[in-house]
Amino acid sequence: MGLKRYIKRAVDSSNEILDSFPIKKKLYYLYIMCIIIPIVILDSVFLSNLANSEVKRQENEMANIAQAVQYNLTKTIDDAVFITKDYYLNEKISVFLNEQYSSPYVYFENFQKLKDNSIFDVSLVGRNATLKIYADNDSIIDGSEFGSLSMVENQKWCKYYQEHNRDLVVYPYVSYDRPEAPTRSICVIRRLNYYGGCEKIMKLNIDYSVIENALLNSKYAVPVYVCSGKTILYANRGNTSTSAEFGALSLKDLEDVGYTQSVSFYTQDWNIYVMRPQSSVISMLQNNISLILTMLALSIFVPILFMYSFNRSFTQRLGELSRHFSSIDKNGDTLKPIGSVRGKDEIADLMQDYNQMVRRINDLIQVVYKGKLKEQEADIARQNAEVLALQSQINPHFLFNALESIRMHSVLKHEEETAEMICKLSVMMRQSVDWGQDVVTVAEEVQFAEAYLQLQKYRFGEQLSYKISVAPECRNCYIPKLTIVTFTENACVHGIEGKSGPGWIFIEVSRSGDNVVLEVEDTGIGMPPDKLRALQESMQNASIRRLHQGGRVGVVNACFRLRAFTGGRACFQVESEEKVGCTVTIHLPVDCTRRRTYPSADSEETSG
Repeated sequence: MGLKRYIKRAVDSSNEILDSFPIKKKLYYLYIMCIIIPIVILDSVFLSNLANSEVKRQENEMANIAQAVQYNLTKTIDDAVFITKDYYLNEKISVFLNEQYSSPYVYFENFQKLKDNSIFDVSLVGRNATLKIYADNDSIIDGSEFGSLSMVENQKWCKYYQEHNRDLVVYPYVSYDRPEAPTRSICVIRRLNYYGGCEKIMKLNIDYSVIENALLNSKYAVPVYVCSGKTILYANRGNTSTSAEFGALSLKDLEDVGYTQSVSFYTQDWNIYVMRPQSSVISMLQNNISLILTMLALSIFVPILFMYSFNRSFTQRLGELSRHFSSIDKNGDTLKPIGSVRGKDEIADLMQDYNQMVRRINDLIQVVYKGKLKEQEADIARQNAEVLALQSQINPHFLFNALESIRMHSVLKHEEETAEMICKLSVMMRQSVDWGQDVVTVAEEVQFAEAYLQLQKYRFGEQLSYKISVAPECRNCYIPKLTIVTFTENACVHGIEGKSGPGWIFIEVSRSGDNVVLEVEDTGIGMPPDKLRALQESMQNASIRRLHQGGRVGVVNACFRLRAFTGGRACFQVESEEKVGCTVTIHLPVDCTRRRTYPSADSEETSG
């Protein structure tokens, strides 16, 4: 229920806000909310999805490039490692390297036998690789295939091998065998310790151009770099010379990396960097910017022209109708119809109905108002003379009918505030004049009190505010007529009227045990203690005699009738503080509020 109430209040508030907007603004807001914003949202979602799809496509493309490069690297390195395995398991080579030779002649004689009876050159055929084996054996004479380990101990690749102390390592480096032409190289270094003996290592140089050509021939659409740290080992854009030092990847290049693939080869951790391609979505937008702007113009500005035309069709005619309604109070004896009614829609029908209403009202004015004006003027003197004599004999229904006629006349003239005031006054007059039944329900009495307060608000304006609260179980309880209204009037006249600032009146009817509690509170000027004591005593001892003594006759009268209604069981309490306010609390037994009449005379316990 709370949620429904909250939703209803929210809907009512939004309707109130919308109702305050002119139709012209409403149509433009409707166009913005229902056309412009949906177009922007749909276009944004479409472009976002298109951009996301393009990003995913580019990521997949970059991943495929990285995987292809990784495959080429892995295959080349694995082929080189496979070659070294043949020599690792070759017992003849191991025996040859472990032998101590007495002379160079003996060494060359054994070397020739090894070449004739081994697979020394078979594994390298067609692989563009060079191989050399080094042994910790000083009797070996350095040549194209073998050499002494002591001769290469100070070279970079050998130091790298010794630092890592692994049986198999891969090392990229720049060879300075010919200082005038340094050469990039990647070597596989393997320890030949399968058959024991002296320290033996094999160095297989992979042809650098094998991997480089594979990368260049792939013709990838984006730059690709194979790096060890920031050192560029291979690239398909620049840095491709085989006879130069390795280049380094700049910070700007790192910012443009779109995809990274890591690959490890025997102590080497390399990264494959694929640069981010230019977005095809941006290129598409740039290439079709004129078409996009044209479509935006057609989808936004053309509808605005139609909206402007429709807007004029509504607002001009409604404005004309509003001006004629506004001129009703200024035209005096006759109303002016709308001269030219355009169109056949609902607004045109409304204008036709206005013209028909004007004709009928003008006819009524001619017949009722002007036709009898002189007769009414002649009767005024006689009626004024008879007023005093007839005041005590006026039929109350005549007064009510007259008030209703005045109210309806105010409604016709769109004097809504005057009509509302007359309506509230009529309710009050009917309630106060009709004494056929002196007992009413709490709901009826509260309705009368609210009518009185609403009428007083026309007098006090923002100076007066009120709140009425009635418990549901008390609405059908009976109390003497004008009970709550009397104390409400007292709060207005003696409390709020003398206050310079805004004030509140609170009316509450509740159930407390076996009593119905009536409470009227105001935030007016209050009263001093001596007046408070006098009022409390007058209320508690209300009687016919005290009514004739004057003072607050209305309050004493109400208390007297309440004591008579309850057989003297009603209790009254007044609390007040100067400049703070006053509170009147009345306790009535519940059993007394269930009857519609006063108790019989012999059961009353009223004081004299």
